[in-house]
Amino acid sequence: PFIPFGHEEFFIKGMVCGFNGDFMTACHVLIPQIENSLRYVAKIKGEEPSQLHGDGSQERNGLKGLLDNPLIIEAFGVDIIGNLQALLVDKIYGDLRNQLAHGYVPAGYYNQPPCIFAWWLVLHILMNPTARYWQATYGQESEAQT
Repeated sequence: PFIPFGHEEFFIKGMVCGFNGDFMTACHVLIPQIENSLRYVAKIKGEEPSQLHGDGSQERNGLKGLLDNPLIIEAFGVDIIGNLQALLVDKIYGDLRNQLAHGYVPAGYYNQPPCIFAWWLVLHILMNPTARYWQATYGQESEAQT
């Protein structure tokens, strides 16, 4: 599972907005949820995605740390994680998470390929379990028909 309980509506809203061509709203809704969902997956896999400091305070691992986590890489695969890194945290290719969070992204940019691809990548992540089930159930025959 990728969506934590209580966060379903964010993903529904983000997906519907993207299907309707409103990638500005889709990105604003979905991009913060990606980090939270990766943290949720790490917890499901048995790892606490935070650090306890000597003074007793606790700090959550950031998006970059989550994307570098071997459990997360194993859960989603190198390709998906590489794309998320390039789009969301890489300073050269995207840094979309930081740019969006601090309001640096002009409105017209949300209709450009990086934002549309970010939305599509979330759709891909959400549909992956269904695709794996379909492949396991119907196997090679379904590949030949597509």
